[in-house]
Amino acid sequence: MPHGHCYLWEPALVWIQLLSNLAIGFAYVAIAITLVYLIRRIEDLPFKLVYVCFAIFIITCGFTHFMDAYVIWNPVYWLDGGLRIVTAIASVGTAVLLPPLVPDILALARGARAAHRRGVRLESMVDELETLYAQTKELERQKTAFFANVSHELRTPLQLILGPAQKLVASDDLGDEDRERAETIVRSGRTLLKHVNDLLDIASLEAGQLELSYAQVDLSAYTRQLIANFETLAEEQAIDMSVEVAEGLEAQLDPEKYESIVLNLLSNALKFTPEGGTVRCSLSSVDAGAGRHMVFTVADSGPGVPAEQREAIFERFRQLDHGATRRFGGTGLGLVVTRSFAELHNGKVRVDDAPEGGARFTAELPMTAPDGTHVEPRPARAPATDSKADRERAELTAAATDAERRARQPSSEHSTAEVVQATQHDTDNEAPLVLVVEDNHDMSEFVARTLQADYRVASAYDGKTGLEAALELQPDLIISDIMMPEMSGDELVRAVRGEPKLASVPILLLTAKADDELRVELLRSGAQDYVMKPFETEELLARVDNQVSIARTRKVLQSELESTQRDLEALVGELAANRRELERSLQTTRVALEKAERASQVKSNFLRLVSHELRTPVAALQLQLAVLQEDDSLGETSRKMVERMGSSMERLTRLIDSLLQRTSIESGNLVTNYAQVDPSELVADLVDEMAPDAHRRGLELRFEPSPEASSVYTDPHLLELILSNLIGNALRYTDEGLVEIGVVEEDREYRFWVSDTGPGIAPEDRVRLFEPFERGDESRERQLPGAGLGLALVRDMTEALGGRIELDSEVGTGSTFTVVLPSEHASESSEVENDD
Repeated sequence: MPHGHCYLWEPALVWIQLLSNLAIGFAYVAIAITLVYLIRRIEDLPFKLVYVCFAIFIITCGFTHFMDAYVIWNPVYWLDGGLRIVTAIASVGTAVLLPPLVPDILALARGARAAHRRGVRLESMVDELETLYAQTKELERQKTAFFANVSHELRTPLQLILGPAQKLVASDDLGDEDRERAETIVRSGRTLLKHVNDLLDIASLEAGQLELSYAQVDLSAYTRQLIANFETLAEEQAIDMSVEVAEGLEAQLDPEKYESIVLNLLSNALKFTPEGGTVRCSLSSVDAGAGRHMVFTVADSGPGVPAEQREAIFERFRQLDHGATRRFGGTGLGLVVTRSFAELHNGKVRVDDAPEGGARFTAELPMTAPDGTHVEPRPARAPATDSKADRERAELTAAATDAERRARQPSSEHSTAEVVQATQHDTDNEAPLVLVVEDNHDMSEFVARTLQADYRVASAYDGKTGLEAALELQPDLIISDIMMPEMSGDELVRAVRGEPKLASVPILLLTAKADDELRVELLRSGAQDYVMKPFETEELLARVDNQVSIARTRKVLQSELESTQRDLEALVGELAANRRELERSLQTTRVALEKAERASQVKSNFLRLVSHELRTPVAALQLQLAVLQEDDSLGETSRKMVERMGSSMERLTRLIDSLLQRTSIESGNLVTNYAQVDPSELVADLVDEMAPDAHRRGLELRFEPSPEASSVYTDPHLLELILSNLIGNALRYTDEGLVEIGVVEEDREYRFWVSDTGPGIAPEDRVRLFEPFERGDESRERQLPGAGLGLALVRDMTEALGGRIELDSEVGTGSTFTVVLPSEHASESSEVENDD
């Protein structure tokens, strides 16, 4: 009997049953089809068997509803029952499979939530990276502006040194020895000025401030004149320099940038070509498809450039020979400038192997300016190189190259290790023997002359020959540079300590690298002392006297010295232990600092390199000036020149010291040494020292000591630096009137104030005034020298002493800077002493 009889064939009931069953059936089939599609498309779908069972269950449920609609008219109940049995099996199977999967399903849900959280964190990290990237770009911009500013500041005192020094060389009232010292000053100054010019070019490139000024140039004549500046240098070094220049080449390019390309490539070739070698220059033109290109090639017989390094040498601050054993100096900027200038012309620079056995550099530039570019016509009377500025640039490059070659090779009159007897010890072979190992010839000669009044001196020009000379001569003291060819200073220290015959010979190191870890390592490996360049002559003599006295006394007091050695080893071990403990404590912060360290890595590498390259010529300049100032044979004119040079040298040294002091503060390496200090006495000494400068400016410098102020427990050196910066700043910015200094103790604080009658400081400038590289009124600051570090250093050093700095100023009236230091240090010190 059909199922419709159960509904009494009531039409409404029949339609309800028919439509609802069909709708449910089709929905079940659609769900099943979707599940089957997912199973087929997702290969790694979890719990696939459950999905299969569930799909079978759903589709059979759908067919049961179709059957319910069918049996309304057709009584096929056995078929309907069989279909329901299949549906029951599928539903039971699904029900059985689901419970064991509950833990896995929950774990999958937790994983999904964790993935969501990780996604949120990842988005946060991306935001942080974007912020760090923006900060890095800003840091790069500030670095570029800073180096451009510092480079400009360095050029002024350098010019004031070079000018008088060149006049001294040309004067007739100098003896041979003084003339040689003046020539050393000129050579070192030219080398330093060349480095500064490279820094300025790089800073301009990074700031995007370089634009090409195209002109019509007689390229053939121009190139010959540039190469001619190096002919004398090539002849002196017995270098065969050949020139092949095509005739009648005309080009539209920037003459100054092309000049830098030619000079840098020639300077590089002559710098690396050994004596008696070959340098070949050629200029030609080729058809490049889009127009004709000029091709300038410089090939040499030097060491060449390995294939894997041919792109690296065009990176900033990169050198092939960059370690402690490098043979050639320099900042590694010349080739960077060369390629950058070529690319500005839409040209290129490449390097490959030269037929002569060394490197061949090729610069290829378009011979016509881009469409729409203004091109200055070529003067009919002379090529561009006749300008005074161009001639000076070419001569400076050639002279700097000559100075670097001279400084890095021993004089032909000396053997590798030659003993120079002191004049007063011609017959006294018992005078202590000092071995000087220094690859810079000018520095080696100066150290030898400084010591020869009291010592016998032997000279060696690299670490390897220095070790051979030490084994042969058995000196009483070894003085060694760190960065040398063949064998570096630290390698020499280890080699000497590995020789039983030299185990007791003290070693004094000369270094221009501001690297505390290296100095600690050298002290641990066997060096007795080190001197930072630039150094005072008296300091070097004092340290040499001390080391020689210790060495000679050791033979008599060996047992006592062994005890001292054990104490030194314990001290070094304690330093090493403290360092390891500090490293462990800092380990947790290194991850956070890693990104910032990467951002400042380039600057750090650069500062270490430049500190060495600047300190070496500055040391030679400072030491030679000190000797010239003590020479009674100088004429009045020459003495005034030397005094002016000395003032400029002090300014240059202060600028470099400020830079390095800032670096120490940024890197957290500032060390404070507390002691009891009489504040009134310290300020009075500073006033006496700076009074001549005030009188020269027509200012009154006044200090009213406070009888109530007792001694303060602080770092005297940092306090002196703070006050000298503030007083010097007040003198520089005060045109007329009074600069007054005072100190008072009140409310358990010491207040040091410096007041002036200068122009005052606008309120909007007071906050940024203490930031690095920031200065006050730009219209006035542009007329005054300085790198913008003074007040930033004052603030940082004051905070390092636990104090603060206050500023009170009115525009048109003057300013008062007050340094406030706490007095708790003194009380704490007293309590510690009483406890002891």
